Amino acid sequence: MKSVRYQLGDREFEVPTRNVWSTIPISLLLQGMNPAPPRDVLDASAGLSFRGMILIYLVLEQDQFSDYDAHYFPEDSIPISRMSEPKKLTPRTREPRGRTVSLRRASLRPRIYGMGK
Repeated sequence: MKSVRYQLGDREFEVPTRNVWSTIPISLLLQGMNPAPPRDVLDASAGLSFRGMILIYLVLEQDQFSDYDAHYFPEDSIPISRMSEPKKLTPRTREPRGRTVSLRRASLRPRIYGMGK
């Protein structure tokens, strides 16, 4: 990849790059590439399925919630699948007050990017 081009209003921009990180579903990312990938790659990506994710951030009025950086909840009765303290993963992160906790809730019916039914 040499660059990323995008359009904002009636203007087009190009940003040179060597790396791109994206949360766009790979099938849609491939459809937007120029030159286009080979047809068999596009066809294979069209068969992929995705799930959505809802991220919830809470700020607690305490310095630490747990001794661990993450907790996983595989039970169906708990609506979140993972809870983590981002500051434990990146200690340089500055938090103005308290401690931020991240909660992840998976959604099997994503409705973004035209993927929902």
